[in-house]
Amino acid sequence: MGKFANFCILTNPADSLNSYFLMKGYLSLEGVGLIAARFFGWNGSCVGEIAHYKAPYFTPQILTDPSYLGKIIVVDVENIEGRWPMPEESQSFMPHLAGLVFLGHVTDPAGAGEHFTLCNYLNMNRIPALLPDDPHGMLQAAKSTRGLFCAIDRDADRAESRLKSGAKPLDFHSIASPQEYIWDLASGDMPEESINLVVWDHGVNNGLLRALRKIGARLRVVPPYTEPERIIALHPDGVVIAGGPYPAEPESSLERIERIIGIRPVLSVGSGALLVTRSLGIPIEPLESPHYGAAITVSDTSGESIETYQAHAFAPSRAGLEKAGCDITHINAADSTVEGFVCPDYDITAMMFTMTSEPVPEVLKEYVEGLQKKTIASSE
Repeated sequence: MGKFANFCILTNPADSLNSYFLMKGYLSLEGVGLIAARFFGWNGSCVGEIAHYKAPYFTPQILTDPSYLGKIIVVDVENIEGRWPMPEESQSFMPHLAGLVFLGHVTDPAGAGEHFTLCNYLNMNRIPALLPDDPHGMLQAAKSTRGLFCAIDRDADRAESRLKSGAKPLDFHSIASPQEYIWDLASGDMPEESINLVVWDHGVNNGLLRALRKIGARLRVVPPYTEPERIIALHPDGVVIAGGPYPAEPESSLERIERIIGIRPVLSVGSGALLVTRSLGIPIEPLESPHYGAAITVSDTSGESIETYQAHAFAPSRAGLEKAGCDITHINAADSTVEGFVCPDYDITAMMFTMTSEPVPEVLKEYVEGLQKKTIASSE
């Protein structure tokens, strides 16, 4: 079977996948030590930053979301459906995470067949995943490990050694387009393309692209190193700045973004919103409890609440936004941090969240509708 064989062997089809015979594994966590576990999927090794993902249900989108580049995700979900992710759940063309730790029960997917299981997906994509022997202890460690790293391995000593050696530098170019292209991968009936958007790709996910296409946008995606003069020369109705994880060295991106602010209406999403915030001279602040998860409640200025999907560890400074004359539009219901804002002086819309599925967020609709009105007005 080979030393990296898949050890998901079913002992009782009626039981959850946690009752499989699984190879012993270890997680070495900074400041905590060794945590014993069993492998689920590929029984290889990895090093990465811990991300505590909390939701009432498992979202397969995290498997291919660029926001989780190099991270080991602690999935704090009670029941995880152990199926292969569907095409419409794909956030990019490949996984970007380093590894997974499942705290809940991975259930046998009904009717998935032997091949289309989560275990097989992880094995084929060489993603180590662990089921800790003490899920409660692992949960407490994950809650108190903001920005800390861990290592996964089959051998306890080797896990500790890998942690001491550290993680490899993240390749942010791997989550962005290397060249310009027209995005046309949305399935089903789509409305007529009524506006042209340039998507400045700093790690954009397919969910956002699908949502924009569903409301009538023609999407031209350009690499992150594209000069703003080139973008303006394309004569877009608006520019979307979307990203995955916030870059460790954002200076070159900030310098480019500064040169397009005020030239075209900007929609910034996720870490793209953080980059725009910094480009405006407004500080960003680390979150005491990073927002990784689904069904995260966000409230708008009217008090209406929506359930969102998020993957970020920083938020714009509320005081900085107010001082700069920006209007806060969305607030996190749990910790009151900023989730969205607009800057009327520069025609900027920013949102820290997206959705896992329907409906398309109202803020996207309002942005596109505003551009459509401007297009109609300019043609009259």
